[in-house]
Amino acid sequence: MAKKKEYSGRGLHNSALKESFKSGNLKGLLDIVRKDKELIFQIRENYVNIYYQGGCLAKIGERSIQFDENFFMNAETKKDGWDHEKCLKEKKEWLEELKTNKDYEKYVVKMKEKMKKHWNWLQNRPKDRRDYSEKNVQQLLCASNKEDSDYTIIDLEFEVSINSGYKYLKTDNDRDCRNDKKPRFDIIAVRNIDKRLCVIELKCGTGALQGDAGLKDHADSFEGTIKRNPAFFVEEIKKIVEDKKYLELLSKDFSINEKDPEFMFAFVASDKEKEEQEWAEMIKQMRDQKCTMYKVMKLETDGSYRLGNECRV
Repeated sequence: MAKKKEYSGRGLHNSALKESFKSGNLKGLLDIVRKDKELIFQIRENYVNIYYQGGCLAKIGERSIQFDENFFMNAETKKDGWDHEKCLKEKKEWLEELKTNKDYEKYVVKMKEKMKKHWNWLQNRPKDRRDYSEKNVQQLLCASNKEDSDYTIIDLEFEVSINSGYKYLKTDNDRDCRNDKKPRFDIIAVRNIDKRLCVIELKCGTGALQGDAGLKDHADSFEGTIKRNPAFFVEEIKKIVEDKKYLELLSKDFSINEKDPEFMFAFVASDKEKEEQEWAEMIKQMRDQKCTMYKVMKLETDGSYRLGNECRV
C-alpha cells in the first residue's frame, strides 16, 4: 500500500515555484494578477489557484498549469452536442500554446471569455444559479476587502484536510454530522483593527440556511476542526501570509495575532426588494439552530460587499 502523503499545510513550500512567481517564468502572470482586479490569487498546498468570477482560471503547480475543461461548456457548444473528447483536445492545444509562447496575457483574455460564456449559460439553469451567485459574491468580496478596509481576505474555500492537525471530530454539541467529512469554509480573513483571524461562512439569500449546508452544519464544522486546534490553523494561515508578502500581494508590515480565530456568518440578500424579509429569516434560523453565540454581518446588496458591522442576535 502506498504511503499516505504527509500534509504540509497550505503554502508555497517548493522554493522553485515561489521564485518562479517572484522573478522567473511565472512573474509575467503574477504581474497580470496584480493589475487585474478581476483576478484572485490564492495559495494552496504547494500550488496556486487563480480565480475569475468564482471559477479557477488556472491551477499552477511546480511543473504544470491546469484548468477545468468544463468551462468550454456553454450555450453554443451545447447546441452542437457536448463532446468531451473535443473539449479535452482543445484544452490540450491551449496548454501547449501557453507552454510554448508563455503569452499569459493572451491566455487570460481567452480564458475569461470562455468562462463568461460558461457562467452565462449556468445562469439560465435554475439548479446552478445559487452556486454561481455565491461564488461570484466571494470574488467581489476579495476585491472589496483588502488592507484599506475593515477586513483583509486571505483565503477562499479553505478545505480542512483529513490528514491535518484539525481533522474533523464530532463535538459535545450532539450535532448530526459525519466524522469523515472534510469541511470547507468560504472566507478566511483578518480583521484589520485587531489583526485577529476570522473564519466567515457566506450565505447568499435563504436557499441554504438549513440542512447539510445550513448554519448548524457550518458551526459544527468549525467547532469540530479549527476550534479544536486553533494554533495549527493560525500557523498555516501565517505561512500563506508570509508567502503573499514575499510575492508583494500583501504589504511588508501586514501581520496576524496569535488569538484563537473567530467564527461568524456573513449574509447578503438575493436582491434589494427581499432584503428585509431574507434578513429576518437569517436571524430566525440562527436562533432556531442555536447559532446565536456567533456574530453575523449583513452585507449591502449594492455590490460593494464590504465586510464589517458585526452584530449578535
